Amino acid sequence: MSKSQYTLNIIYGSRTGNSKAVAVLAKEFAKHLGLECDCKSMDKFDFNSFKDLKNLIIIVSTHGEGEPPVPAEDFHAFIHSLAAPNMQGTKYAVLGLGDSSYRYFAQTGADFDLQLEKLGANRIQPVEKCDIDFEEKSKNWVKQTVDKFAETLPKKKKSEKKKFVFQLKLDDNLHYNAYKATVIHKELLNGENASHPTMNISFSLVNSGIDFHPGDLVGIYASNSRLLVDKLLKKMGFDPTLLVGSGENKKMLKVALIHDYELTLITPVVLEKYAGLVKNEKLKNLLKDQVKLVEYVKNSDVLDMVIDFHGDFKVDDFLKTLRKLTPRLYSAASYRPERQDQVDLTIRILNYEYNNREHSGVCSSYVWKRLEIGDTAPLFVEVNSRFRLPEDKKVPVIMVATGTGIAPFRSFLQYRNMQNAEGCNWLFFGERNSSTDFFYKDELMQYQKKGLLTKIDTAFSRDSENKHYIYHRLLEKGEEIYHWIQEGANIYICGNKRTMAGDVRNALSEIIRINGNLTKEQTSVFVKQLRTEKRLQEDVY
Repeated sequence: MSKSQYTLNIIYGSRTGNSKAVAVLAKEFAKHLGLECDCKSMDKFDFNSFKDLKNLIIIVSTHGEGEPPVPAEDFHAFIHSLAAPNMQGTKYAVLGLGDSSYRYFAQTGADFDLQLEKLGANRIQPVEKCDIDFEEKSKNWVKQTVDKFAETLPKKKKSEKKKFVFQLKLDDNLHYNAYKATVIHKELLNGENASHPTMNISFSLVNSGIDFHPGDLVGIYASNSRLLVDKLLKKMGFDPTLLVGSGENKKMLKVALIHDYELTLITPVVLEKYAGLVKNEKLKNLLKDQVKLVEYVKNSDVLDMVIDFHGDFKVDDFLKTLRKLTPRLYSAASYRPERQDQVDLTIRILNYEYNNREHSGVCSSYVWKRLEIGDTAPLFVEVNSRFRLPEDKKVPVIMVATGTGIAPFRSFLQYRNMQNAEGCNWLFFGERNSSTDFFYKDELMQYQKKGLLTKIDTAFSRDSENKHYIYHRLLEKGEEIYHWIQEGANIYICGNKRTMAGDVRNALSEIIRINGNLTKEQTSVFVKQLRTEKRLQEDVY
């Protein structure tokens, strides 16, 4: 029997460290049981050895719209390629981590699971999907899965410790290690009466040690509105000073609700957990109607849920239904050599009326209503290697943005200006009204006057009776866009995944098909090659 036949191989793809923590736990439990075990990150794994694996655990997170995290990209592409080997005789199990507020929840885990089956491997249990409050579910999965493999794998000497402690080694100090950045400027870009009020906010990074590049993301740890928390506590009838949590993590209920739990949005998963708690028939019926369910979670928050579906429950049980409050990510909207100690962000202020009361986004209301000049907010930079300018300064660049998607392109242009880049730059920008929503107009006009911004085309959908969107503008300029592509241009897309991304992708495909005189199949291959060569990049949200 070869070593690979009796080794449990754990391969993980992790962006923030959560998948890695689960993988390490699985490795430690396997060794506790006396199993031979090997644990590697996907970006460190030797593809040539994949065919030899007979006992396989995959643990992977999902990024954005169902995409693998950066460390998993090459491995994900490999097992979906013609180079992937036949895996008959291999037993496997997959755990996918994700965020149920996204349409393609834990999609990368599902991708691996399905492809391994297609390659002939034998699934020992269904793929498991974990939401952002993944800790307990993932620990149970580790025990169940490793125990399953242990039924058939030979064991060395077991650990002398009689009981194994299932504890994830997470970096719980990320929030506390975030840099407390000072607000040095903030302004509305279009006015509070605009249909979508949008702001620019500048943070000082002096002495932070933070380095960022155009395309990178800035995460902000926001807190919930005290007013919203007070309303929620009043509705539930709970004492705000009640201590919750355990050990060193004990804190007053009100403090926990302000800082630790997601209150401004809910997901179907949250509603399902809450339904198990309150036994409300109205809620049970809602969960059976997918159309109404999607519409409900689109506009509702936790207070709406408690008001609409009344029930009796204990505090600790209620908190278990909620999601942990996660940082909000925004594209860096600046890169100026004379101001490398500051970063600008472009943030849409989410505020709307629903159920006869005002609803707000947790982070946009935090930075606009509760942060003043001189106040600090905990933030960090997340590298976004999927969205990078070409190293060659001569390469032409086409940028397609709607709304706050303009943010990274402002930093792109500032960076190319600093570089004295020779490559041409073409910006397509779409919003509602030209009079209020042409963000950073003066700066962009200066770049065009200077010659840095070669071309700029806009589409303001509410400026005329016949609504004109950004994809219409792309199609109008199709012949010239195709010429730029043929000349080696890189294409970048940034904007809302639901309202623009699909239309822009379709427009680009149509431009390539018509001007290249290609079939649909040939067009698909062409676009795929652009992505492979990193000449077509997206940052959609």
